[in-house]
Amino acid sequence: MMTDIISFAVRAGRLLLLMFLCRLLAKPLIDAAHAGDLLFAGRGILVALALMSSICTLALIKTVVDVVINLVGS
Repeated sequence: MMTDIISFAVRAGRLLLLMFLCRLLAKPLIDAAHAGDLLFAGRGILVALALMSSICTLALIKTVVDVVINLVGS
């Protein structure tokens, strides 16, 4: 039981770290987009970072649901 909770916590921490890194990497690109200086390659990178962050958000929600199901089931 305790190892499952630690495993879920580590998984959630990794997802939060990835989401934070995506946001950190996207900040200069967002500023350039607002200024109108963003090139085509930068737009592709920005879209990829947004997709990765949304995937991490969905995975984090799934991890929380897994924790709740694991706690209710035991």
